[in-house]
Amino acid sequence: MAENATPDLSTLSVEQRVDVLIVDANKRYGIILRKNQAARTPQQAQEFHVCHMFLYNKFKNLLPKHPEPGGRTISWEHLSDANFADWSPADSLQFLITKNGTAAQREAAPAGFKWRVGQEPDKEKSTTAMTDYLKRHHVSSMAAPGKQGCAEPCSCGGHASKHITREACDVGGLADLASILAKDQTGPGDPLDEYLKEFKLCRPMAHYTDSRKEEWHVEALRAPPVTVRKHHPMRYFHKKVQGMHHEDDIPEKHGPAHGRGHPTHHANLIKAGH
Repeated sequence: MAENATPDLSTLSVEQRVDVLIVDANKRYGIILRKNQAARTPQQAQEFHVCHMFLYNKFKNLLPKHPEPGGRTISWEHLSDANFADWSPADSLQFLITKNGTAAQREAAPAGFKWRVGQEPDKEKSTTAMTDYLKRHHVSSMAAPGKQGCAEPCSCGGHASKHITREACDVGGLADLASILAKDQTGPGDPLDEYLKEFKLCRPMAHYTDSRKEEWHVEALRAPPVTVRKHHPMRYFHKKVQGMHHEDDIPEKHGPAHGRGHPTHHANLIKAGH
């Protein structure tokens, strides 16, 4: 158990586990770790997501509801439709920009909304605004939605960002910590991953080799699934002889063809050395 760790880390949230990690890494190795994007709001997450889905879409299995023909990104025709300019919880005014560099403006129309004359969004200016926004916030990889199921103008149906649901945390300084841990590495595993296990944390995106790779993204360590073999050849014998009775081992459920449940069957197994 890591120093300063609570007796049962599984009762702590991801962010609380990271707090314990930060203290331990500094005390044990003199490394300063920091939480990044800890204050990310649903609005900001959705803004990251919409910009990402219009510019790049690095997700492997996620498409916007209205993609470019033959493409994977949000179509400009849909993005620039005045009827879908409400990006709640995101704010579209900083991204739908006119040729003059001002926020596009819409007004009521007989069939919904329309852009005011001379105040329509310009594709080039809007693309620049979104690109600059992602660069300013150092968002270079996938960006999950700010709300469950996403919303207009993307509506991809994706899972809300784990930073919003408190299932993940970005931790800065892990590269420095990994360098120190590597010096004492003795086993075949990743030394940083092994250290994080002490705090019931993992890096599920750290070992990708494509655009999904995020070495700083930390989540709760999940217990490996337990595989139960229901029909091991010797399972009935061991459980019945040892007095461990299970419903799925009742002879009637298997049928007489199996020859189970008869006293001579047990005796033959014992004679055979089983």
